[in-house]
Amino acid sequence: MLKNKVGLLYNNGVNNLCLQLSLTNVSAVMDYLIAMELSQCQRFLSDIVNPDLQPKFIGQNIPLLTLQKLKSWQIIDNAKTQISPNYRLDNFAINNLTIARSSNSFTTNIGGTLGINALLVANKYMPCATCKNNNNFLQIASEYISDVNYFSDNYNNANLWADLKQPNAIKTVYGAAFQLRILREHPYLFAGGTLSFDASLIDDTDADNPGNDDPNVSEFRSKCRYDIKVEKSTGINYFEFKSWSNNFANTFLNNSPIERTAFANQLKTYLTQINNLSQLKYMFDGKRITEIKAKQVLQKVFEDKANEWFDGGSFETKIISLFGTANKQVFLSKVNDTNNLIYQFVKTY
Repeated sequence: MLKNKVGLLYNNGVNNLCLQLSLTNVSAVMDYLIAMELSQCQRFLSDIVNPDLQPKFIGQNIPLLTLQKLKSWQIIDNAKTQISPNYRLDNFAINNLTIARSSNSFTTNIGGTLGINALLVANKYMPCATCKNNNNFLQIASEYISDVNYFSDNYNNANLWADLKQPNAIKTVYGAAFQLRILREHPYLFAGGTLSFDASLIDDTDADNPGNDDPNVSEFRSKCRYDIKVEKSTGINYFEFKSWSNNFANTFLNNSPIERTAFANQLKTYLTQINNLSQLKYMFDGKRITEIKAKQVLQKVFEDKANEWFDGGSFETKIISLFGTANKQVFLSKVNDTNNLIYQFVKTY
């Protein structure tokens, strides 16, 4: 029946399935393909006769093909083929998506098949094992799916799910994906307390919306909201994530006074909330910029704001407490040295 459905051009794919599928899986896979939309079924049969012998290709893994893996292939096909057909050849991504989908909680948390599709569509240019990859700072597809699965199992936050699925804000997606990578790779950073995501630091309307934050600069967000907060018996730790490109960081340093003011408003709000710099982490994506460049970002903001912060007001008291000096010139000398301990809260990962 499947040969009659797809035509002679796809006989090799059908033959491969008949020869290599296990007896326990052949009926379910064949029945699903017969019911599948014609052009999609033909794409699958073309994919499994790919001549490349590397195990990363789905065509080299037909004996392990199950109905659930076929459904994962179909999800990836629906979400990614418009960007590149190579995504659906990636056996590693198909396997990891199948593992994730085997959990009922994952399916519920992400919003079912539609949610998975939205998440894969939103991360438009993520690399894959079978792609020609340019965006090397992004997790490869199989690892990204593992990051998402880990997030679902351990955190499942609605705000971050929404960021990961943004259809027209790719830099928001990149920033959220960076958070997921760090959560899975460095869980010790967030251990020992109660973790929460993305909520207001304060109720100060002017601070939360400085008025000069350009909404068109989607790589830059200056609102006074924390990305992650961990409440411990010893105090509260705040984590701010910055997935900035090197080009954007250079523009920020050299030609973005408005953005630097908004950034400073956010930083000031964080500083008012803590008693020690060890309670704050500004986490830049180390696959995109170096730690010295990240520190230069904070250095420039410190230089811009030194006169304002040492003005005799209440915030000066906080600056003196956190940075260990009441002398503006001494503060600036510390700022001038990016190896100084005042930059201990600036990290790249």
